[in-house]
Amino acid sequence: MEIMKAIYEKLKMVKYSLAPVLKDATNKQYSYSYAKLPEIFRACNDALIEQNLIIDVEDVLPDIEMTKAIGKPWYVWRVAVVDTESGNKLTKTFTFPSDDPTGGRMKMVQATGSMMTYAQKYIYGAILSIQFEDDPDAMSTPIPKTVWLTEAQLLATSKGTPAQIKKVLEVYNGQTGKNMSKEYREKLQSLLK
Repeated sequence: MEIMKAIYEKLKMVKYSLAPVLKDATNKQYSYSYAKLPEIFRACNDALIEQNLIIDVEDVLPDIEMTKAIGKPWYVWRVAVVDTESGNKLTKTFTFPSDDPTGGRMKMVQATGSMMTYAQKYIYGAILSIQFEDDPDAMSTPIPKTVWLTEAQLLATSKGTPAQIKKVLEVYNGQTGKNMSKEYREKLQSLLK
């Protein structure tokens, strides 16, 4: 129980330090925007490393029952959030369909790669509660670019270690697109004294 609590505390700190990920690419054929996998990794990996966590795909296995029921291949992804300090892990499973399993639009290897990319994006999104926002440059009404520390984030940070508090103060410095009110900054700084 304590092992899981420690991993969840670290995940909480990762989630609170993440800004929304911009959907900066467009699929012109189907007219939708999406975030590219490298952008998701860039947005998350520093926060994960800071907390000594990694997200590791342990297995990808066929889901025979779902495949029979739907008539197209589905796969179960077993994913672990690993605390590299302790070696403890939290395991989760996700189920995804194969992309174009008949090979009609793309070769099987391309369909597999497409499913892997799609799955990783949504696994990261689900585990880290990532918010995806449309790219303001592509929209008629701009979205404010500054992300402000919320009261819930302040409360969670206040319960963190001095290193975690310092990290939030560094990240929400007003120069990285993230900021906090003067009142919140003073409260966190007082905890370090």
